[in-house]
Amino acid sequence: MKEGSSPVKRAIARRLTDLSALQRAAPEAADGFKLRERTFSTLSCADLPEERTVVLEGKGCVLSIRYAVWTRPGMDPGGFEKDNQDSWLADEFLGGSATALFGVFDGHGLDGRKAQRYREAVLAQFAECNRAILRSVAINCSLSGSTVVTALVQAGGRLLAANVGDSRAFLGRVDEAGKAAAVPLTWDHTPDVPAEAARIRAHQGRIEPFRVDGAPVGPLRVWAASSDTPGLSMTRAFGDAVAVSAGISSEPELQEVVLQPADKYLLLASDGIFEFMESAEIVQLVHEQAQQGLAPQDIAQALTAKAREQWIEAEGDVVDDCTAIVAFLD
Repeated sequence: MKEGSSPVKRAIARRLTDLSALQRAAPEAADGFKLRERTFSTLSCADLPEERTVVLEGKGCVLSIRYAVWTRPGMDPGGFEKDNQDSWLADEFLGGSATALFGVFDGHGLDGRKAQRYREAVLAQFAECNRAILRSVAINCSLSGSTVVTALVQAGGRLLAANVGDSRAFLGRVDEAGKAAAVPLTWDHTPDVPAEAARIRAHQGRIEPFRVDGAPVGPLRVWAASSDTPGLSMTRAFGDAVAVSAGISSEPELQEVVLQPADKYLLLASDGIFEFMESAEIVQLVHEQAQQGLAPQDIAQALTAKAREQWIEAEGDVVDDCTAIVAFLD
């Protein structure tokens, strides 16, 4: 996609970041698309009980999205199950238009679970969401926050992905030979990305891994100049008041695409899913199981189970929260 801000991109971005405006002007914003009552809208840190199908119609186009969600809490050292700080969002017929919104949130810190529950603020505006979290007296967000990745899909096949942090959204594209490939919609915001590292250092933040007896352990992390906090492995997040001084940003990165007939799958996942799997491997797994007749819910469950197995094999009794939205596109 070329750099810049097309009128369409601005319009979709406004829909994503200002739900109240969309609701007030839904007939105009629908731009000829068929208006529908919102049939399903939820934010949850539990599994979607059964898969759903939303059909977006308009301008002679029909887009069917058959999707499911599976999420599992991780384990702390010692193998003790912890609170699930992941959650997910699905909003069908957003603002009454032929638009669906999906999202995955990955909270961290003592109040991370609370920090990722600002659904209304996320839908209204990313920046206002972050301000609301920082203002909240119910959340100690000094060292707590959340990543967020969303995908907004229109009947005409336009898709806008917005990302803050290191969760991911990507498409599964299947060529004429039946080979599936991953098409990234987001890029991880981590300290090993040069542009992200430059911003951190411009704020006098430090980038280095944990150290045990002087030896580096694990991935690169972000630290304040004069203290061993916050130690985040991502460079963008909501909340994390202490980390802002070290260059942590809440600004989303946007990517707009037009869906192609070969785009058969849409996937959103927290980083627990792909810690030990690349996006290409995940798409291959989804495609193979879909070809075997498995439904999105079966595949989301299998994907989450495989990720947890990989965590246990690599880390023993430490497992990250794992959440996956698996959608078939038709």
